[in-house]
Amino acid sequence: MKFIAGVVFGILLIVAAGAFMVYGGRTSIAATTPPDMMDRVAPVARDRAIVRSAPALSIPADPARAARGMEHYGENCLPVTARPA
Repeated sequence: MKFIAGVVFGILLIVAAGAFMVYGGRTSIAATTPPDMMDRVAPVARDRAIVRSAPALSIPADPARAARGMEHYGENCLPVTARPA
């Protein structure tokens, strides 16, 4: 029983330390900060989630939906992503 309590306490301690780092403003988000562990782990997690989830997804061939998406892209995305540097 002491072992399980120790494991639970350890997990809670790790979560509390992570919350302190994030919510306490202790993590650097500067663009000049060199990549850390999360920058190496996040792409792997994303890619694995896509591989696992993608086969179950289906994209409906709906011309009206595609036209609505292109309109949204033209109004909201294109002015920001396609402007000259």
